[in-house]
Amino acid sequence: MKATWIDTDLSKLIKTIESGGRPEGGVSEDSGEIPSLGGENIIQTGGVDVKTVKKIPTAYFERMKKGILEDHDVLINKDGANTGKVGLYTKSFPKAAINEHLFLIRGDDEKLSQDYLYYLLLSEDGQQKIRTKITGSAQPGLKQDFIKDFLVFMPNLKAEQKAITDVLTSIDQAISQTKALIAKHKRVKTGMMQDLLTRGIDENGEIRDPSFHKFKPSRLGMIPEEWNVKALGSMTNQDAPICYGIVQPRGYVIGGVPVLAINNMKGDYRSDIHLTSPEIDKKYTRSRVLPGDLLISIKGTTGVIDVVPNQFEGNISRDIAKIRLKNVSNPDFYMYYFESFLGQKTLDLITVGTTRKEISIAPLREILVIELEINEQVEIVSILNTVSKTIDSLCTKKSKLIKIKLGLMQDLLSGKISVIQLMKQGGLYDHL
Repeated sequence: MKATWIDTDLSKLIKTIESGGRPEGGVSEDSGEIPSLGGENIIQTGGVDVKTVKKIPTAYFERMKKGILEDHDVLINKDGANTGKVGLYTKSFPKAAINEHLFLIRGDDEKLSQDYLYYLLLSEDGQQKIRTKITGSAQPGLKQDFIKDFLVFMPNLKAEQKAITDVLTSIDQAISQTKALIAKHKRVKTGMMQDLLTRGIDENGEIRDPSFHKFKPSRLGMIPEEWNVKALGSMTNQDAPICYGIVQPRGYVIGGVPVLAINNMKGDYRSDIHLTSPEIDKKYTRSRVLPGDLLISIKGTTGVIDVVPNQFEGNISRDIAKIRLKNVSNPDFYMYYFESFLGQKTLDLITVGTTRKEISIAPLREILVIELEINEQVEIVSILNTVSKTIDSLCTKKSKLIKIKLGLMQDLLSGKISVIQLMKQGGLYDHL
């Protein structure tokens, strides 16, 4: 055991733990002037999101005795399905408060830094101990005294606490920066899809400009003169009409036939795939898929689009539609088309149901889509693939950073690895 580390009860380190409130009748983003944070503002994986915040009237705020936010308050969901979620409030507003579903926690400044308290409660060990303190089944929650008998092993020197949180904060900053880049490139991609899938590319590789190029009216709006509008069903092979898959794949059969579900779309097409018996698969030969087939989710979660990759052959579930386009159509182009605002809007128009949405095959075959030369489709796909690969690379980086953070939280907050030793060896920066 390290000489500068101690075993202690969390309650001995906490100076303040309190909840707030909101006016009767509820609040909204427009119901006042003062931001009021609730459970919806605490991120599942840790942190505080203040992009959308409900507000309370100034008069109500001035009457509040508890729940007034200060910089670096640690916040925790005290009840509901997400009890135990933790966030660190950095002074985002001149004045702000919390509602009755959150606790704010402030440590004894002489013994415990707020950053360290945040990471301590966010850690795997901290979350596990919080779960043991949750009471109630119909409405699970934490009592105000949950910090009692909450044993922690930690540095008793704030300088060492700060060194640890500096490392973890730097990784959080890298994660936030990566998330911002992902969001930026997604916005760029959305804008490019809007332009490319409504105006296309001319013979010089430039996006068509209505000022210089000819456009014509269509049932999908104004489109380039070279384009046409057709029913989706007319663009598929006659021997492979649009259809849904196996209604009841039944139990898992070792060595059986792979059956794709919606949760397999956008994945690696290898992991967590159900296997059905060859006998059941044989009854659904029509819905067997091949590499290059376009897939659309049509039940429950509708409008997820993907293309079957080269390594996969098998079948699909009832919740997915298979679309095998003719050779003059590029499946990746139509994946992007249906992922675009226009494509999703088109699918929404034929979607029925509220609690469980569904798209029937007949209207799916009849929906209108754009038709253009295959060479132009390929050029558009190439441009969008470049942006998509950048986003995928950033998502991979984000996942790696999160994994590093979780590992370092486990090692540094338990004392398994000395933060001084880590910094001397440059261990953190090797990963960033």
